[in-house]
Amino acid sequence: MSHNNLITIPQEITQLKSLTSLYLSNNNITTIPKEITELKSLIILDLKSNNLMAIPKEITELKSLINLN
Repeated sequence: MSHNNLITIPQEITQLKSLTSLYLSNNNITTIPKEITELKSLIILDLKSNNLMAIPKEITELKSLINLN
């Protein structure tokens, strides 16, 4: 989902419980919703080149996450 001019992370993403990689680079995303923590299988989360203001502390609940860009 990189390079799509997204301004938010679609809520429907949280339904993909087995998702291991999520590439959202080069968009216009400003916040990461706390619901991202529902993606317990997530290993890679690529958010580089966005307009993030902060990373929620809840991101630490993603115990499988080994690569956060």
